[in-house]
Amino acid sequence: YTLWELVDLPPVPTGPAEIARVVVRGAEVFILDRGGHRVYRRLLSPAGDALEPVSADTLLVQKGETRRSITVGDLVDMVWMTPGGDRKTQGLMILERNGSLLEWDATRGVTVLPMADSATWKKPQAAGTYFGSFYLLDPQQNRILKYAPTPGGYTSPPTDYLPNPPGVDLSGAVDMAIDGNIYVLEAGGSIIKLLRGVRQPFQLTNLDVPLNNPVDIFVTGDDDTRGYVYVADAGLARVVQFTKTGQFVRQLKAPEGQIALSRLRTLFVDEAGQRIYLASGSKLYMAPLPAIK
Repeated sequence: YTLWELVDLPPVPTGPAEIARVVVRGAEVFILDRGGHRVYRRLLSPAGDALEPVSADTLLVQKGETRRSITVGDLVDMVWMTPGGDRKTQGLMILERNGSLLEWDATRGVTVLPMADSATWKKPQAAGTYFGSFYLLDPQQNRILKYAPTPGGYTSPPTDYLPNPPGVDLSGAVDMAIDGNIYVLEAGGSIIKLLRGVRQPFQLTNLDVPLNNPVDIFVTGDDDTRGYVYVADAGLARVVQFTKTGQFVRQLKAPEGQIALSRLRTLFVDEAGQRIYLASGSKLYMAPLPAIK
């Protein structure tokens, strides 16, 4: 497919930028730079093939700044939270390493939400949301923690999504995605599908070249009957699309000889808009998502 470069993030004093997550909501594009530990908000042009110029509120959060009573630490992940349960609003959630959850919305800007038992975390790898709840993948503890929303934050202790004993080994997990099921992507190239903590049948089939260094997973639709599973495969600089039972659909690669995706790290898929967003190193690209024939 054809790639349009949307942005090349500038380096910071500690080193080059490294885009680790992208969230797109309408014309808003949120970018997590884990190299510089910053989160940016940019706007798409009316045509959708470029970003509007940088504005005064482009930088939302960065490591080292003070927000209320905390000093922001390393930024781990970010997700778009939708309403559900005791949570009545939507907004961008940014997880920082010291155990705080930063929320951004257009009305209030950035606020700090309390989270219970964050001192028990070891090394969170990825975050996810579903119906107002916040999920945390912590491979070193072999746990997925579920935080139900409470008035004003996530102040109730989390529950373990997995049973005890868990029945699965998450030590090789690199990312997760949620559509009611939880899909856990493993470094070795397999995907664990869970429903209410119980492993579901899911095996990658009809894929002639196995995944080689998969780094990110994205699901569309909100149940088993709609949408697809997409995997960013850094080893082969491609995106691989599967059904929700694991059957190979197709792979998407840049034109032959183009090295733009040599550092592929994350993806965001907009099926309704027929676009896919890909981050490689400090650069964010957009490409058309061809219809399935």
